[in-house]
Amino acid sequence: HNNNSSSSSALFIRTNRKKMSGEVIRKLFAPNSSVESQYSSNNRRHTKEEIDSFLAQSMTSLSFQEREAAYEELHGIANANPETPERISMWLTTFETYLNTINKTGSAYSFAEAMDRSYVSAQKFRMMFLRADRYDVEKAAQR
Repeated sequence: HNNNSSSSSALFIRTNRKKMSGEVIRKLFAPNSSVESQYSSNNRRHTKEEIDSFLAQSMTSLSFQEREAAYEELHGIANANPETPERISMWLTTFETYLNTINKTGSAYSFAEAMDRSYVSAQKFRMMFLRADRYDVEKAAQR
């Protein structure tokens, strides 16, 4: 690994240790892992390079799915609200209710609605707004 990837791995672990699932943390720092055993033979202080190397090796020891989940969480794209038919129905109903309560006069939405009501009422169109605001109905409706 080059210095950038090991530094970014170290930054990832330092900033996201509490957010990562317990299973991933246990796998990264398991006392009997081959990576950990290279660095725990004594109690001396380790250099930044040694720590970066350990973290980079730990990240590469994760499965592809575990690594992807960690990177998605780091970059804020982890799917905290998986879309199920029940949730989609609830979000869309709440979205519709909220849209009916806010003043849309002069907004881009009211202009688009005047042009083609079926387009702005379509589930696919509304889900774009909900996804963009991570399923926060109020923010999506204000958008």
